[in-house]
Amino acid sequence: MRSGQTSPQDVVDCTSTDLGAPGVAIYSLQPGGGSIYRSGTSMATALVAAEAALLFSVSTDTNGSGRVNDEVRYAMENNTDQIEGVDFTQGRITLVRR
Repeated sequence: MRSGQTSPQDVVDCTSTDLGAPGVAIYSLQPGGGSIYRSGTSMATALVAAEAALLFSVSTDTNGSGRVNDEVRYAMENNTDQIEGVDFTQGRITLVRR
């Protein structure tokens, strides 16, 4: 990921988006071998799924519900970066804090 930008087509025909993910110039593998920079919501979706998977692997049930989905959602929504000029309810996902 070069810029951390969200893709212009990421927020289309919706009134609210909880989380955003970088979707522009994501370094990816391509069919048949090699790599390429790609953009779009499909690229952003993989980053959100990866963050959720990492959080599920380390989260514990803190409220006794027997599930950790609420803890994962809380962690994702409360560890985001705000992006000026973009209307995400929570912000852009952040897997690593510097």
